[in-house]
Amino acid sequence: TFIAMKKGAIDDEVAAAARAIGILGGQLREVKRVSLGESERDGWMSLGEREKRALVVVDKLTPTPQRYPRRPGIPGKRPL
Repeated sequence: TFIAMKKGAIDDEVAAAARAIGILGGQLREVKRVSLGESERDGWMSLGEREKRALVVVDKLTPTPQRYPRRPGIPGKRPL
């Protein structure tokens, strides 16, 4: 399982990554929205309003194919 923390509007990014996730042997489990910030319980304070983040959870189902990772420059020329 891989978890990436992302900021901002990520729906388009997650949709664009779906094909690559599958090619590399993964499957999107969930996108969990969370807030970072002020907590009276533990005394941790943030500056300003709570920061919003998303946790993108990907499960690894199969091994990555042998042809990956690719040589430098190839991903830019031939994206997944």
